[in-house]
Amino acid sequence: MGKSEIESIVGEPVSGVAFVQDYAEIHFDGRILRALANPLVVREGVQYQFPAPGSRDALCALIGKVVDGLLIDEGSRIELRFHDGTALIVPLDDARRIGPEAAHFVPGSDRPIEVW
Repeated sequence: MGKSEIESIVGEPVSGVAFVQDYAEIHFDGRILRALANPLVVREGVQYQFPAPGSRDALCALIGKVVDGLLIDEGSRIELRFHDGTALIVPLDDARRIGPEAAHFVPGSDRPIEVW
């Protein structure tokens, strides 16, 4: 498989987080990682699974953090890693999908989205 557009967020800070009905979006100055499956933030050994209590605060705490690493394990997860050890995981496995799609990456308004 060729290079994925989502790789462009490595080295970029999270610029915003949006909550849209039953999913969350992580923004990178115009690029968007849309987590349709419930994302998970792991920070200091504690897990915050959206939409459970504390998860929105954990997701918002990502604002300003720079993505240091990215792992895409097809059928398992998309994982963003940050310098302080925090991780954002979007599950891709069938068991945790709410619908037929688990995540979208929107690279810009004039570019096709990636779908998992």
